[in-house]
Amino acid sequence: MQRVAIIGRGASGKSTLAVRLGEITGLPVIELDKIFWQPGLVAIPRDHWTAIQERLAAKERWIMDGDLGPYDVVEIRLRAADTILFLDFSLLPLRLASNSTIARAWRLLAMALDVSLASASDSHGGDRKTRGQCGPPCISES
Repeated sequence: MQRVAIIGRGASGKSTLAVRLGEITGLPVIELDKIFWQPGLVAIPRDHWTAIQERLAAKERWIMDGDLGPYDVVEIRLRAADTILFLDFSLLPLRLASNSTIARAWRLLAMALDVSLASASDSHGGDRKTRGQCGPPCISES
C-alpha cells in the first residue's frame, strides 16, 4: 500500500481517514480540495487540473483524498492507486453535522446555482462575466 485514493461523498470522513492513515503508514497526505479550490471557490480549469493530478499521481507514495464531483478527473488517481477506499455513508442528519460541513454545503450549493444560472444565460445569448483568471496554484513538492 503505497498509493491510496480515498473517495466518497462530502462529509463522509475522507480527510479524517486520510490524516489518520497517513499517521499510521507514514505516507504523505494530499488533500485535493486544498489544491483545487482557489480563493472565492473558483475551480481550476480542467486541463490544468488534469496536469496537476498527473504530476501528483506520478509520485511513488501518497494518500490522496477528495471527490470533486463533476469537476474531478478521478480516473487519473484511480489508475495510479494500488489501494482505493470508497466511503459510502448515508448523509448524517443535519443536526449531527458540524457547522463547517453545513457552511461548506451551502457554499457549494451557491456555486452550483451560479454555474447553472451562468450556463442558462450563455444558452440564451446572455453576457456571462468571467470569474477570474486562474494561475498555477502553489503546491508543496515535499
